[in-house]
Amino acid sequence: MLPPELQVPPPRSPAAAEKFVAKNRQGLKGTAAGLVLIPLVLLVAGFLGVKRMTPASGLGIGLIVDGFVALFLLAFWLQLKRSLKVFVEGQATLATVLKVDMPGGGGGGASYIIIDLEYVDAAAQRWVGKTATTGTKIQCAAGDRVPLLYLPDEPQKFALYDSEVGMVPGAAKKG
Repeated sequence: MLPPELQVPPPRSPAAAEKFVAKNRQGLKGTAAGLVLIPLVLLVAGFLGVKRMTPASGLGIGLIVDGFVALFLLAFWLQLKRSLKVFVEGQATLATVLKVDMPGGGGGGASYIIIDLEYVDAAAQRWVGKTATTGTKIQCAAGDRVPLLYLPDEPQKFALYDSEVGMVPGAAKKG
């Protein structure tokens, strides 16, 4: 059964999505903090002469690392933007989990989860998709029915909806 907040037809209020995009916002904030902290820490290390580092080289290394951090920041921002769009405009349905893959065995060692699933849109078209998220909080197995939102005008774009993790975007192909 769909959760109560997804039983409301679109368009839904963006404010109602706050609980479910909290993980996305948390990643965005943490990564943004890294943009400031990484160069600052390496600059201080340069002033302290750690491993023969100068302030200029510490700042330079920090800015190079910041380039990679900025890519993660962009990815978190795009995921947040897409999750909000799918929540507000998306059609809710139940998807069937086909397969759950947890590289590393899942016994606390998995750093991400890959979920294969299928769903049927309002036009009765079957879609087979894949999504991935970090952590091990999503508890589902093959055969489980899970809430999913897809965009009516682009049904290949969806977001798995999980009360523990929030919105997890994915992509599908006609099945």
